[in-house]
Amino acid sequence: MNILFRCDGSTEIGLGHVVRCLALADELKTAHGCSVTFAMRKSKLGMEMVRKFYPVLTPHVDNENFNYEVWLYDLVQFTESDVLVLDVRDGLDPLILEKIKAKNILVVDIDDNEKKRLRADLVFYPPVPQVEEMNWKGFSGKLFCGWEWVILRKEFASRNPSPCNRDKLDKNGPHVLVTMGGSDPKAMTFKVIKALNQIRDSRFLATVVIGAGFAEREKLDQEIRSCRVPARVLENVSDMAGLMKTADMAVCAFGVTAYELAASGVPAIHMCLTRDHEKSSESFVKAGVAEGVGLYNSTTIQVLSEKIKAMIKSSQKRSQMKQTGMGLFSACGVDNIAKTIVSAIR
Repeated sequence: MNILFRCDGSTEIGLGHVVRCLALADELKTAHGCSVTFAMRKSKLGMEMVRKFYPVLTPHVDNENFNYEVWLYDLVQFTESDVLVLDVRDGLDPLILEKIKAKNILVVDIDDNEKKRLRADLVFYPPVPQVEEMNWKGFSGKLFCGWEWVILRKEFASRNPSPCNRDKLDKNGPHVLVTMGGSDPKAMTFKVIKALNQIRDSRFLATVVIGAGFAEREKLDQEIRSCRVPARVLENVSDMAGLMKTADMAVCAFGVTAYELAASGVPAIHMCLTRDHEKSSESFVKAGVAEGVGLYNSTTIQVLSEKIKAMIKSSQKRSQMKQTGMGLFSACGVDNIAKTIVSAIR
């Protein structure tokens, strides 16, 4: 079975789409013997991530004369694909999906708010409120929505219990993980560091994680050197799941990382890049596995600092959030989605 993934990753849009497509591709390849190819338009950062594992097809020229729909249609035929998996929000004309489906190709759409979702055969969503609010008139495919359809990398979907290291009797107190994604395009990391610096009467250790797309390492090093609390910076962490298991709580940019933290039993405070992210974050708050501070550019350092301080001080609340989060992901979404795709073809 040949499967073509269409996704992108860049400093501007982040790497979450690439991360979850790689997780699904790995499951389809290893568990079901599928042959996987990726179609990508941008950027070098995202493409390099994928090329370590799978072939990547790109346009020869991507300018104002580039015909996106024709390119994708041609790639589906060139790769002799049985399935097209879409994880992009880039204005793809929905009509091209009808032409692709006419070739007896299954179209799968992931976490999409664009109209092309209405033309897909299978659509998958995490349990976000936007799904019920969207207009589904004309949709004839199958819709799957819930915690059991969240795509996580295998290391985060493991049901093995985390080490009992939270609130350990350590001179530095709780371990606070700060992670704003692979690129942090709005430099939210610096706002969190300033918020941490305002906390005076609590002991804790901070670990700041940055990815390959982070562009201000020198400035970050300066901020860390002047930090009043014990803090360190880790770059391009190879075992993020292992690092999360050492954390008592986290401050993160909402995205794939938010799901990984919840599944790992790490209570989190979400900062959101967009209104859409803010709305999606509400599902975590409602479930009792995270707290939110709203949009990154409307959240004050003082409010963020108070939120972090309150979570540091409440070990009982963190313990409850941990158990709740791990319970939400009792089913492995990447397994469920892969099996559903394969079953639809066979």
